[in-house]
Amino acid sequence: MIGRAVRDQLLAGGAEVDVWDLSADPPIDVASPPRVTHRYDVVFHLAANTENRAIYLAGALESLAALAGVLDAVRHRPPGAIVFTSSQLVYGSGENMPETAATAPASGFAAGKLAGEILLAAFG
Repeated sequence: MIGRAVRDQLLAGGAEVDVWDLSADPPIDVASPPRVTHRYDVVFHLAANTENRAIYLAGALESLAALAGVLDAVRHRPPGAIVFTSSQLVYGSGENMPETAATAPASGFAAGKLAGEILLAAFG
């Protein structure tokens, strides 16, 4: 839902947009996307397995595989920027956790988001 809203805003602003989406017809395998042949100005990675936060590892691994696939696809032509949506849950289960708090993910979803942040840091 967030991805569609971002896409619509970008298109309304005149941007060229490519969408890799599991719900597309035909579906895109975001864990094995095609290698890109041009350089993107910005890559938005908004995918997350939010419906299955209770599934400890499966959801985390699915989301992380999707991010790794996107990074692998653009690694030969790195984008100008990558926008990644993480979660306050990487800091624990409390409300309004400051971004300066130590990370303490308490679910597979949160662990996957934190692993995504680390993977992005390694990507550069």
